[in-house]
Amino acid sequence: MNADGRRYLDPVLGLAIATQTAFGAAFIASARFEVSGRTYFTLFDDAMVSMTYARNLAEGHGLVWNAGGAAVEGYTNFLWTLWMALLHAAGIAESHVSLAVGLSGLAILLANLVVLWQLARVVSASRDTARLTVLTVSLCYPLIFWTLRGMEVGLLALVLNLALLQALSPSPSGRRRFLLLVSLGLLPLIRADGIVPAAIVGAVAARTFFRNGHTRTAVAVIACPFVVLLAHTAFRWWLYGDLLPNTYYLKVSGVPLADRLSRGAGTLWETLQSNLWLTLALGLLIRADARLRAIAAVVIAQAGYSVWVGGDAWEQSHYANRYLAAVLPLAVLLGVRGVEGLLTGPRSVTRLVLAGVAGQILLVAAVIDSLTPSTFSPLTWTSAMILVGVGIKGVTGIWLLLTSAMIAASRPLSSWPRRSLAVPALGLIVTLSGPFIGEWLDGDALHVRDDERAAKLGLALRELTSPDATIAVTWAGNIPYFARRTAIDLLGKSDVHVAHVRPRLPFVPGHDKWDYAYSVGELQPDVVVQTWRASPADIRQIQSYGYDHISRDAYVRAATSRVDVAPLAAAFAEFDRTAPTSGPSSRPQR
Repeated sequence: MNADGRRYLDPVLGLAIATQTAFGAAFIASARFEVSGRTYFTLFDDAMVSMTYARNLAEGHGLVWNAGGAAVEGYTNFLWTLWMALLHAAGIAESHVSLAVGLSGLAILLANLVVLWQLARVVSASRDTARLTVLTVSLCYPLIFWTLRGMEVGLLALVLNLALLQALSPSPSGRRRFLLLVSLGLLPLIRADGIVPAAIVGAVAARTFFRNGHTRTAVAVIACPFVVLLAHTAFRWWLYGDLLPNTYYLKVSGVPLADRLSRGAGTLWETLQSNLWLTLALGLLIRADARLRAIAAVVIAQAGYSVWVGGDAWEQSHYANRYLAAVLPLAVLLGVRGVEGLLTGPRSVTRLVLAGVAGQILLVAAVIDSLTPSTFSPLTWTSAMILVGVGIKGVTGIWLLLTSAMIAASRPLSSWPRRSLAVPALGLIVTLSGPFIGEWLDGDALHVRDDERAAKLGLALRELTSPDATIAVTWAGNIPYFARRTAIDLLGKSDVHVAHVRPRLPFVPGHDKWDYAYSVGELQPDVVVQTWRASPADIRQIQSYGYDHISRDAYVRAATSRVDVAPLAAAFAEFDRTAPTSGPSSRPQR
């Protein structure tokens, strides 16, 4: 409030909201394309799988991938899929539903900034801590990317931060208790694995209620997310005839725990190297109170869960994966709170030692990056931002060492703390997001152009095949959605048989199971749009089922009358011609 008691928007929070809005709008607009004079928008391919389920639900076919097909739970984001169904039911043009999803994601990111601001004000008396946190998160690229590309990550982050805000606020009112229960109940509906952070936040809140003599509320808070999870499990059993989603069997069953842990730990280490060095280093400075320990527990639990499932399928992008991106705002808050503790907290040997360790971590990281040959690739936005990030890590490391040395020597800091906050502020923004924003400016954001190509191919399939044609795909999102054809998922996300076959090495979650004898030989799709890691023997096997090769990776059943083969072959040729010559796997390390 100002001097006369009126509320006002903090200017830095306003700047963060404006920054988030401007960048988010530009990001969404960059995913548009035109076909025959009509503008279309795409989402990340996995998000478009959920979009297909949502459209079928809105059109009265049920929560299934193929209208009239088997009921298989091939999505992992129940509540987000229902939201997509609502957008379809609202009568938005099919070409623009993805735009509506992206805009709703932007609204969620903006709401998250407001909630994160309030959470930062709860755990710190310093307004500068809240300012630095929201300003950094407004450009937190992994969170922005996954959310605006149609995934449920932003919604999970928003509801989790809201639950933490209610749980950590002093003397929660009846309204706050209600919001806490609602938030805890929503988490496992957004994603079933949302039960992990929900259980931690519920336990933290219940402890406070028990201490204050509110036993019933404490029991309700602990039980709420588990009751909701059980109710959703009963719904799954009723609708799909299984206690677990099909994606669980696809990604976990048959995979040795050691393989999952090995890959998960490796990808977590890559993420730490690429975009969490600074928050890790600054977080070391925390002299944690109970509230900060609760936030840290949520971050650590999400990281542990990511390791347990083996990470995500797109770790080659070096973005924080979907599990970690949801808690990146909390990691940023911990890092900023660590800086505040160093500058304003009581002097202690432990704090100064931690500051020295943090500074050395950043200096070593900067040296390692500077010795990586790919850092000095031809000058692009991406490489320029990587070079800036290397410098920022080094400068921030030196700043930490100098600041801790001055405090150890009992030198007066005068205005040093407030002015020097610019160093970790710039460091957080650049190291967390700089290279990825550079990729986006270079037009090389993860699969955005690939998703456009897939959508165009889907539209061509709709035009050049009859409505009763079937297609087999590995990219199970944009192609089936825009083709509006019955689809066979070669990688098994929406196929019970494939989800239960033995996985093949190397282990990649959701991308290591397939069975051409079943998917092609038995189900006989009219068009095999794509294959996956097909060996020469696999290709001969597909052709032995009566398929003609029409493109680099596509086949048409010779006996079918449902395909206009010549123009479809031309469409595939265009699809192959526009394939990128480089991609996330060839990007420089961070």
